[in-house]
Amino acid sequence: MSARLDFTDRAAVAAWGADVATQLADLFAAAEDATRPLGARELGRRAARRAISKSAEKIRCALAYAGFTAQNGGDEPPPASGSRRS
Repeated sequence: MSARLDFTDRAAVAAWGADVATQLADLFAAAEDATRPLGARELGRRAARRAISKSAEKIRCALAYAGFTAQNGGDEPPPASGSRRS
């Protein structure tokens, strides 16, 4: 049986949330860098792609640990509660 986040453990939830926030910040920073003009970028295209892929994978793992998985085996997360897809 795989490990799951214990939502009754406030410290574990806080640590999980902090980790997800860090990964999101890293992903956003790399994405913002990748959209800057060529002369203003700090990361090269490959480095930005690696950073984005690494953060995205860590976020997928964190969501799976918390019990949130993609529907139909895809890479897309489940829709937000109350949202509609056409």
